[in-house]
Amino acid sequence: SGYICKNCQERFVDRGNDESILNQIKGTLTIIRNRITDNYDLSLNLTETISVDKYGQISVGRNKIYFGNAKTLAHIYLFYLINHNLKIGHNDFLEKKEIQDKFTSLYKVTGEYKNKFHMIGYIDSMSTYHSRSKKYIQNSLTIEGLSEKFLYKSKKNKEQGHHYWLEFDSSQVELDPSLQQYRIKV
Repeated sequence: SGYICKNCQERFVDRGNDESILNQIKGTLTIIRNRITDNYDLSLNLTETISVDKYGQISVGRNKIYFGNAKTLAHIYLFYLINHNLKIGHNDFLEKKEIQDKFTSLYKVTGEYKNKFHMIGYIDSMSTYHSRSKKYIQNSLTIEGLSEKFLYKSKKNKEQGHHYWLEFDSSQVELDPSLQQYRIKV
């Protein structure tokens, strides 16, 4: 259950352990319990600013979203974050040159997807890539329910297939000015 009884907590502190470590353990156990039981509150108000520096590093308040060696996931997520609230799908990548060009030219920041050949691999497995990013986001953000606000949204349309987007209020997203060139013109 992840419950630590009061007596055990007191013994932990009495043995000279820092209370902040106990709080960290309790927080970790709560996160694990919430993930297992799906028992967390998604009604959190996001007041933190989402910022992206010129190197593509994404931060939420003081927390960095870290994709580790999954640079392709970081590239894709950064593209959708730069283009937050724009619904972009499989057919958009295939039919709109501006989307293709901006997606592939973002390699100047991330080092990934240098050409359209690499992009096709992503297009053919969009939902898989988006699902894989979930664990990196959950592990990067310390407030459990907060991570849900950073996952891709999707909607399926009969004519155009799935569309994906990241949904944020524009006032919450601070992009380095050099990244504006990768934003799709609507």
